[in-house]
Amino acid sequence: MEIRVDLESKTPIYRQLGEQIRQAVVRGLLPPGSQLPTVRALSAETGIAMGTVKHAYDWLERQGLLEKVQGRGSFVRRQALDRTGKKEQAIDKIDSLLDHLEQLGFTGQEIRIFLDLKMRERDQLWQDVRIGVVDCSPEALSVITGVLATIPHVAVYPYLLDPVLEDARPFDPDFDLLVTTATHLIQLKQKTVPGIAILPVVMAVAPATVMALARIQPEVRVGIVCASRRFCEVIQKTIVQYAVLERPPQTILLGEDGHDLARFAAGCDLLILPPNELTFCTPKEQSVLGPFIRDNRTIAYQYEMERGSLLFLEEEVRRRFESRRESR
Repeated sequence: MEIRVDLESKTPIYRQLGEQIRQAVVRGLLPPGSQLPTVRALSAETGIAMGTVKHAYDWLERQGLLEKVQGRGSFVRRQALDRTGKKEQAIDKIDSLLDHLEQLGFTGQEIRIFLDLKMRERDQLWQDVRIGVVDCSPEALSVITGVLATIPHVAVYPYLLDPVLEDARPFDPDFDLLVTTATHLIQLKQKTVPGIAILPVVMAVAPATVMALARIQPEVRVGIVCASRRFCEVIQKTIVQYAVLERPPQTILLGEDGHDLARFAAGCDLLILPPNELTFCTPKEQSVLGPFIRDNRTIAYQYEMERGSLLFLEEEVRRRFESRRESR
């Protein structure tokens, strides 16, 4: 068996040596039971350092191709492992990763730390209950995801409803649960593949917002500022229900071309802002809204999940998380 190494190659020398021995085994040049030269002998024959040869032999032993017999030497296994199995492929991948990290200059201790950190991250992701949230407006999505984020052991993934419904394919997310408002439950069930649990939640305007709307004087010029038309409609319906105004409120969408928020705000005495409004504002829009907020000329439309829905969700998450942990 002739050994050749390329000193210019990025592949470590021990790996080049190991691969050539492995190929000799695969081709039958080294049949099962064959004894390999000692580390010292192969080092002398090839000019490769003894430590590198030993590293190559150790790698081949991990691969399942060699076995070391105390006092006798290294031999080709009589049943060399088939490297097409999943376990063997995994070992190959790990070896390649370790080689690459070593080439980047990381020490063995640093590599162990990296691997441990990533495994901890994976374990946490595996344990978390993965919840997809679907709703028709970004404002509602921000509220629901914010509520779910306060529940321990939850990973939240928001989706707008329209893109889900417009996709020609069935909605087949890789989540433990889907959460949507009761309004969209039937639509989402019809679009989602069978077998995925969908939990409806009830959302409502907060009592503090109802009281603030009821106190608006009829002559006040009200403007509604939102990120979506869907949520503008939600606010408009609430105003009709709880406020008495001489003129209907005007509306504007944040970031919409052709609209000038500063000019719009100048024509209003009071602005009604969506939940988490700063999430949807550009810095320029924030500078326009700032004076209104400082002068108490805004009403924050507080949209919240009803307590019963939240308790049900918390219990479902707890049940699924404990079941998953016990099954490990």
